[in-house]
Amino acid sequence: MASESKHLPDTSWKALYRLGSVAAVLYVVLAVLIPLVLVVSVDYDFELDGAALLEFIAEHRTWWITLQGLVLGPSVMLIFAFAALYVALRQLEKTIAAIAALIAISSQILFLAYFPVVTGLAYLSDQFVAAVSPERRAALVGGAEALAAMNNAYGPSDTMIALGVLLYSLVMLKGVFRRSVAYLGMAVFVAAVIGAALKPVVGAAYLWWWALFVPWIIAVAIKLHTLAAGAAFQQPLNRG
Repeated sequence: MASESKHLPDTSWKALYRLGSVAAVLYVVLAVLIPLVLVVSVDYDFELDGAALLEFIAEHRTWWITLQGLVLGPSVMLIFAFAALYVALRQLEKTIAAIAALIAISSQILFLAYFPVVTGLAYLSDQFVAAVSPERRAALVGGAEALAAMNNAYGPSDTMIALGVLLYSLVMLKGVFRRSVAYLGMAVFVAAVIGAALKPVVGAAYLWWWALFVPWIIAVAIKLHTLAAGAAFQQPLNRG
């Protein structure tokens, strides 16, 4: 019993488990569901050139700022969720869990780093509307195309979050979470790799792998909630 109990989640971290659970749910609502509704509600083309993009942002400025703020800002919430997940799993495999946390949390910091890009596009849009000379407008269009290329390019953050999910899931195979959640996390990584390979062909549709990530992070939120509530801690070798 002593050897088994040392591998169970640390109950002294209940507050962090609760915070991670709530943060994960809020992330799904704020960063996934609401932005999805916003994108569907407006006829937005992800392939707009510089001039068209600046004009679009000028016509939908509030929409643009709201959408980008929701997509990027809640990344902070995933940091809390990933930190809580590390604490819940570290008794099983400290090294892999720590690497998973480092990679996953770093991916969210990279997401937040996109804020200057999207707010910069809003700034250029304001300047574009106010510009009079063709030369000034052409210069602003060039700047917008550069920022749009950065915003639309496949960055390391996508791969990193999927890799973090994979490493967390490998630890989950040893317990605390059901094996089905671990297998789902592995599928997230495979789908993300396939999506990255197909991005040059399918464009923004490569994000389809989030259809697997969302239920995975929801499963994580549910488990963290049970840990925070002090519900019966599952034995580390859970085969369910």
